[in-house]
This record gives sequence, structure tokens and C-alpha cells, in this order.
Amino acid sequence: MLRRLGVLAIVVIALAALPGSPASAGSSGSAGSPGAVGVSTRTFVDRSRPTPADVVAGITPADERRLPTTIYYPARGKAAAAGDAVRGARPRGGRFPLVLFAGGAPGSPKDYAPLLQDWAGAGYVVVAPKFPISSLAGPDDVAYADLPRQSGDLRFVLRRVLKLDPEHAGIPAVDGEHIAVAGHSLGGQTALSLVANCCRDPRVDVALVLAGVTDAQNGPRLQKLRGPVLFVHSRNDRAVPYGPTLDTCATVAGWKRMLTVEDVRGIRAHITPFLGDDEYAAIVRPATVEFLDGYTRDHETARRRLSRIGAGTDLVGLSRCAAIASDGR
Repeated sequence: MLRRLGVLAIVVIALAALPGSPASAGSSGSAGSPGAVGVSTRTFVDRSRPTPADVVAGITPADERRLPTTIYYPARGKAAAAGDAVRGARPRGGRFPLVLFAGGAPGSPKDYAPLLQDWAGAGYVVVAPKFPISSLAGPDDVAYADLPRQSGDLRFVLRRVLKLDPEHAGIPAVDGEHIAVAGHSLGGQTALSLVANCCRDPRVDVALVLAGVTDAQNGPRLQKLRGPVLFVHSRNDRAVPYGPTLDTCATVAGWKRMLTVEDVRGIRAHITPFLGDDEYAAIVRPATVEFLDGYTRDHETARRRLSRIGAGTDLVGLSRCAAIASDGR
């Protein structure tokens, strides 16, 4: 419990430490996000599964799971000067792969706007639900206990989005044959579960895990993981230790890599490589686009570019995953 509360404190402080609001902090700075981005919100309600109470967070129990969902999508026209998504923007023509995103705890989709807009600008429909417990409370004991339900949340939202009429929903047509799942921090465990034996969704092609929790005792069991999976993690992450994630990466069957962020320390290590505007984010965020292009869209050129990420620098390094018999470091 103390470790979990420590994670909570670090995540909250780190988000607050970013320059400006998350929605406006350098959101379209990468080469991988040249296009305009629109944003839409919808609420999906799964009446077949419950929401537990969280007394500390003031969340009352319910017989359903309400999932307010933010959808970022490729839009027509040029990107806004500030890089911000435009609500209700006219969708770009064509069919686009989909990225399901699970945020950390606590954290809502708007906290991840810079990163999610990068992906949408690069040609993906990005679907990010707000979880009933962990988006508001965690990572406390209730949030960890709710982790298995979050796998169901992602599958439910995916099913509903794939059934949307794009014209009426105001989003582009979705290419249901090319789907990725991504997650940060506590959401990393949820994302990985969709390519694990416990909760596998056959529609999901690849997984992207950003500073992801992989060893939550009450979470879904991450066994028989299938790649392609890209893990991105700071070696000195104080919120979520690097070692267990490297060990998990080594167990993945198929293509897997660890993109290790070096030297960033303190609260920054868990957040800024993905949401900041420093030299680390300038490498990491384009790398996530290269991975999505290479393994969701099957673009060989993007795979080659990904293999060279960080070359000639001491900022990040891409490697095959080798377990280190983690001692928690």
C-alpha cells in the first residue's frame, strides 16, 4: 500500500510540474504529427458490469460502468498553430487504424493530449476512455482491484467504436483490421492484458507500453504475451521500477523491444519522455509513431527508422529485452 501511494504522489506531482496545461504543452512538436487533429467525446455505458465504491475518492458503487471517451482523429486542413485539437473538426477522408489508450492513475485523457494528438496527427483514430475508478482515484487498493475490469472496459469501448457510423459520429472511418493498444503507468498493465492469455482481444495487433506497471498483484495476469510489443521506460523511474518491466518484456513471444530512457531522474522520469517538450520527448514521441506505423500499418521504412532510434546519442537506447532477474530496481 505504501508503494502504491508513493506512485500516486509521484504521478500527481509530475503531471503538475509540466509547463502549462497538458493540453497545450508542445502537443504537435514531433515530425510524426504533421496533420490537423479533431476531437470528439462520447460516453459509453456498459450495463453488464459493476463499478465498486472507493470511499477515499468519494466514488459510490454502481451497477454499470460509465466510460466517457475522448476520440482524437485526423482532420482536414492544416494543424492549428498551437497544435491543439479542434472540437468537431471535419474528419479527414479515408480509413485509419485505431489506437486504444489506457491512462495512468489518476489521469484522464486530457492529461495525455500532447501524445495522443501526435498519434492522431500521424493518421490514427485514438480512443481514450476515462476509467470509473483509476482515472479519478488510484493507484489505491480499489484501483488495483479494479484493474481486471479495465481490460473489459477497453474491449467494450473498442466494440462500440467499431460499430459507430462515422458520418453521424463525426469521425473518420476506422480500419478495424489494424488496431493497436497503448497504456501509460497503471494503464500499461491494462494495455498489455489485451495481448495476454488472460484477456486477449484478437482484434488487437500490437501493444505499446509506456512506463507501464507489469507486476500489480491484483491486476490481470500477464502470461503468454504476444508481440509485437514496444516498451518505453526510464531506467531511473521512481514511480514504476524499470527492472520488472524489462523482465516482463523478455517473456513476450514474438517481436519485442525495450526503448530505455537514460539519465532522466526524479519525478520527470515517469512523465516527461511522453508528455514533455525536452530532448528526450523529441526522440521518444516520434519513436512511438514509428512503432505504430511499422507494426500496425506494416511499413518497412518505419521499422528501419525505429531500429535506428537514439543512434549517436546517449539519451535513449533501443534493445532486445533480456531479463535481469529483477530485484525491483
